[in-house]
Amino acid sequence: MNKQMQVLIPDGDDGHIPLTVLRSLKYSSHVKTGVLARDKWSPIKFSHDYSYFEYHGINEFNEKRISAIMNAAKKMRADIILPTELGTIKLLARYKNDITPHFKLADLPPLEWLETVSDKSLLAKYLEKERIPSPTTLILTGNGSFYKEILNLKFPVLLKPVDGFGGNGIKFFDTSSALQEFLERNDIQGQYIVQSFILGYDIDCSVLCKDGRILAYTIQKSVVPGKSEYEPAASIEFLFHEHVYEVVRDLMKKLNWSGVAHIDLRYDEVEKIPKIIEINPRYWGSLIGSLAAGVNFPYLACLTSMGVEYELPEYSFISFSRTWTKLPDKNKKNYTSLPFILSDPFPEIYRELFKK
Repeated sequence: MNKQMQVLIPDGDDGHIPLTVLRSLKYSSHVKTGVLARDKWSPIKFSHDYSYFEYHGINEFNEKRISAIMNAAKKMRADIILPTELGTIKLLARYKNDITPHFKLADLPPLEWLETVSDKSLLAKYLEKERIPSPTTLILTGNGSFYKEILNLKFPVLLKPVDGFGGNGIKFFDTSSALQEFLERNDIQGQYIVQSFILGYDIDCSVLCKDGRILAYTIQKSVVPGKSEYEPAASIEFLFHEHVYEVVRDLMKKLNWSGVAHIDLRYDEVEKIPKIIEINPRYWGSLIGSLAAGVNFPYLACLTSMGVEYELPEYSFISFSRTWTKLPDKNKKNYTSLPFILSDPFPEIYRELFKK
């Protein structure tokens, strides 16, 4: 693509994700990026990787925020609006028909699919209905039949908040009596699921799709766990796993998915199959790792939305650390997030000093 794209990130607030998207886009000479944030002092403001910055101060996800996004897109003459966080992705999907006559919007799935896959209880129902490999899941109701169903579960199990992320709020129970005792002490009906624990290992797949077809992907496996048991891995390795790819490909086809997604799976070492655990319909924490492996998802998302065709990109089987942890595999090329941060350090410095 010869023409330089003007890309607006409309949700450049305090989170880590918008900054990683901005840093990914800078690696294409064909992109200039603008940032719109809610907070005048968002850490991303101190990056030197954007060409335009504006803030709006609107906390609600409503028509006022849509108006602020469209005004910013008009000012910077944006060719495309590229949301990065789930709240903004849902907002833009809701108001898509108001935006697209005036501005090109990054490809997004319909709002109903965003609501389904981002809610663990709704996702579990969908996966069971479509017979897609996934762990046995019960939706917490607290009535008598629910407690009878618990007795039929294979333990251990995990208790998870339906809208949790990053491993927050997950609890492990190795017996039904331990789980029932916890539930009787805590009123958490309707906000949690109970899911069978899969004996195996975590393996994830990141995708960019168009109408259910995968246009780019990377597959990664945890090699060094996070600080707590259910946090994202501190270090990962990129690899190819044919069965994981097939399960994800079939899922994206059924959903007729457009846009990006990060699919958490767990390989069941008893049944010898990968099972879908979670779908994050947004950019993900290890995005820079995908970039280091050779796939620039935000840039490819812009090309896709602009109607530019390209071949399925290949990725390298590297190891990547988000926390500068020493990586164990000496036979693989090892990368960390450090060079990306050192090339643009001020957002992290500001966050450490003023945003704790």
